[in-house]
Amino acid sequence: MNEIKKNIQKSIQAYLCDKNVHYAILIAGKWGSGKTYFITQLMDTWNARAKGDDNSIQLKPIYVTLNGISTISGLYHAIWKQIYPILNSRGTNVLKLVFGGAIKAVSKCIIDLNGDGQTDDLSGTIDVESFIKLFIENDKVVGNRILVFDDLERCLIPNEQLFGILNQFTEHSNCKVILIANEEELALKSGETNKYYKIKEKLVGQTFKFDLEVSDSVKSIIEDTNNAIIANNSNLVQDIFSLSRLQNLRSLKIALQSFGIFCELIGDKYKKDKDVFQEFIKNVLTYFLISSFELSSGNTGIKEYQSFKLFEDKRNDSSKKDKYSDCLSKYGIYSSHYSFPVSAICQFLTEGFIDNLDEILSKNMFFKNASQKDWERLWFYSNLENEDLQQYVFSVRTNIAEGCIDNIPTLLHSAGVLFRLNNSKIVRLNKKTLLRDSKKTIDSIIGKATSPYDATVYFSYDSAYGKTYSGSGLPEFNELTAYCSNRLNCYQNEYREKICKKVWESLSDHNLDDVTRLIHRRHEILGRKDYDANIFSGVNLRIAANRISGLSNSAKVELYNDFLAYKRDLHSSLEEKETMKKLVQFLRQKSKSLKLVDRDNILSIASKIEQCITNDKSSEEQ
Repeated sequence: MNEIKKNIQKSIQAYLCDKNVHYAILIAGKWGSGKTYFITQLMDTWNARAKGDDNSIQLKPIYVTLNGISTISGLYHAIWKQIYPILNSRGTNVLKLVFGGAIKAVSKCIIDLNGDGQTDDLSGTIDVESFIKLFIENDKVVGNRILVFDDLERCLIPNEQLFGILNQFTEHSNCKVILIANEEELALKSGETNKYYKIKEKLVGQTFKFDLEVSDSVKSIIEDTNNAIIANNSNLVQDIFSLSRLQNLRSLKIALQSFGIFCELIGDKYKKDKDVFQEFIKNVLTYFLISSFELSSGNTGIKEYQSFKLFEDKRNDSSKKDKYSDCLSKYGIYSSHYSFPVSAICQFLTEGFIDNLDEILSKNMFFKNASQKDWERLWFYSNLENEDLQQYVFSVRTNIAEGCIDNIPTLLHSAGVLFRLNNSKIVRLNKKTLLRDSKKTIDSIIGKATSPYDATVYFSYDSAYGKTYSGSGLPEFNELTAYCSNRLNCYQNEYREKICKKVWESLSDHNLDDVTRLIHRRHEILGRKDYDANIFSGVNLRIAANRISGLSNSAKVELYNDFLAYKRDLHSSLEEKETMKKLVQFLRQKSKSLKLVDRDNILSIASKIEQCITNDKSSEEQ
């Protein structure tokens, strides 16, 4: 427990022991800050000391949540529900001795006073308010009269009326009243902040600001789970919770409870190899926490976390940086594609089940015992002996230098682990030479690619093969990924121009289907990154106009219909608009040399292309 909490605890204890104070104290803090948990822990120690003799009743601390209570009678009934078990635990003779005949004045059947073994529903027969006052003010009810009222801001009784009732307990019944509330929200109930503080000063003598103290509170919550997996990964849990920026311990409790339930669903066959299972479940715990915290904060897009995005450029957009990425690297967490899909975790958190859990587990790479590459062994270098480490470093460095790597993801992993080892001063490598050789290997891989969608050039900035890149965040690695992205963008542009030139500059009746495919599937053919990919990229528009005018009239009608469909689904880029304007000019010029139907069809196509420019969706949305 930190010093602030210790001081609050001492102050509360002094308040409880002082018989001359007649005011309440307020524990104020944001929702989920752990204030209720803190007080209920203290109540456990107060309960342990509560004992009564045969001639009295020892009153234990009474905890009441005011959440949703809208009437004064409702408040008294909430207190009654906490008092009744205390009465019911005492014998009939004790109750008669303590209350005498007065008890019948407020209740016809509060308990089995007649010894017939029967008790009844008291809700319609008891004057609850009168009995509570009788009970609390009775001198044979001994011990501190501690009333804890929680969730004041969620109580539907107006503050002025509520505080007036609570004040009766402090002034007339000599009770110690502890209030727990989110004071910012409580003040809003009064309409005006000044009005709230005027009401408050009549009741509350001390206010203790309770701020979330992650370390102590999280440790207590982890201990309370009685889950060995969670306990063994305590530091990981604390770090993920801190990175989530949530100020709500309830979210942490919910996440850990859900994880505990999930663990019970995993079959014993997956737990046979303890080392493998421990590594697997640590990864699952990580993504359970991330998914649960993000869903709690309203981020429904977490289902797409770590989803693959081709050619996504994150270099100049710090807002897209994954706030958890450094933590994942710190604890050696695999990508969720490798360990356990986030989408399945989100289904469990929102719906309570996973459709194909056993199928997902049976196909999981943790349980397949796939042979590791040398760079993979270096990824978990802390498990290696010195000789093995040196051997794998030499092997990976040689593969890069000799251009033996045939795909970009492997190259980035290989270079990344070496940069990381060098940065950690575990090995010494020439960073400039490693960077130069890595760039040469990238050039070689791209040079051999058949298209931008070749598996050898697919890469993500975050991870591949279920592992985040070890070099992420290091300057040399950032330079390498930037170089890779630029080279791929250049290659993709060249590829687009090659496709477009071939389609438009060789257009005829026989290959008109190529234009149809280009128009209707342009995002797939020209690249998934650019929704507004230019279908005339690199095209000689004069040649294209001549080719269009050379089509048969039936083919011209088909082309007109293609542009009609294109218009309905168009978000034009500025570049595409400019090229389309030039094409329209060439088509109109060409129409002057044509006659009759030939001329009319060319002008119709030109007009339709113009409509694509002026009426596209991007213009409408702007």
